[in-house]
Amino acid sequence: MNNLFLCKTPYQIMVAIQLVLTEFKADNNDIFVGDTIADSKRIIDNLIGTKAFRTVSLFPSKSVYSKFTKYDCIKMALKEKLGLKNDLIQIDDSYDRLFICNLSLDETILYRCIRRINRCLKVYLFEDGFATYTKMYGQFFDDLKYGRTTRNALKTFYKRINYEVFVKLNGVYLFTPELMDWKPCSAIRRIKKIDPDNKEMVKVFNKAFGAETLSDNYSEKYIFFEESYFADGICVEDEEILDKISNIVGKDNLFVKIHPRNPINRFKRKGYKTNENTTVPWEIVALNMDIENKVLLTIASGSALTSLVNVSTKPKMIIMLMDCKEIDKKSLTPSVDMLRKVAENYKDVVVLPNSLNDLNKCFEKVNLLK
Repeated sequence: MNNLFLCKTPYQIMVAIQLVLTEFKADNNDIFVGDTIADSKRIIDNLIGTKAFRTVSLFPSKSVYSKFTKYDCIKMALKEKLGLKNDLIQIDDSYDRLFICNLSLDETILYRCIRRINRCLKVYLFEDGFATYTKMYGQFFDDLKYGRTTRNALKTFYKRINYEVFVKLNGVYLFTPELMDWKPCSAIRRIKKIDPDNKEMVKVFNKAFGAETLSDNYSEKYIFFEESYFADGICVEDEEILDKISNIVGKDNLFVKIHPRNPINRFKRKGYKTNENTTVPWEIVALNMDIENKVLLTIASGSALTSLVNVSTKPKMIIMLMDCKEIDKKSLTPSVDMLRKVAENYKDVVVLPNSLNDLNKCFEKVNLLK
């Protein structure tokens, strides 16, 4: 079988690698790497070096396909009906399966170009972090169903043309299907969790993201996850919160993982130990450390929880502060409901204090754990 993976984020590449190394290791697997990824050309070279994929190519999502409108997609569909060529993307192979993540027009454009060669093409959605589990994704697919009124039916008709690939979905691949907040019309398939003890597989992940030369060692017991609020101009007083944490556990025992989108390393200026490399995904970093002895701290970062979902080992404890009364809930990410659901599913690991004054009790509990 010939498979093609379209990946526009490092996380998506990580999931695609896991599928290729497990579920589809006997197939011919190719990958398109979106130019939406910072330093995508370097990642392409790294992926070629892993030999996990037969071919690795750049997908010009940002530079070319982001300029296409819904009307362009409708024109493309009409051309297809008339038997005319749609050579927006050069496809030379006949693919049996296409794997996608993002809910955008690019996926339909690619689908139509591939289907011109193989009319029996099957399409699968694969996990894009916690967003895939949320009602937001479910609402997108609900909107593709025909409404009761003629007006809604016409609107849906045009939407189904633009997002045809999602109408034809054959299945969904997820690490933790039980977390789903919506029910796909197609089959759900479970992705095998990443095993950090499988050194050969870890070597492939490290090679793909250049983690072999990572100078950041994350040796401290407590790791705090900075989020993108600062980059988005939102004040959540995370600096004050971190100072409160450091007063309890000690600055020398604390490491701050900087968010890739934040332009200024505020915490290094304040004397905290931070990472220099912001391009290697946290999930890959976690594969290379003794995660079972780490305590992860965050306000509402989904990254702090991902190791529970896609890796076969767990941190010692995860402390999430999003429910603390001192934090403005209106400023937090829209995915907090899903994060709470994950926390509920892993009560043995995740702690959600109601106040910053409860932090002392949380750290006392950490010390009681073996």
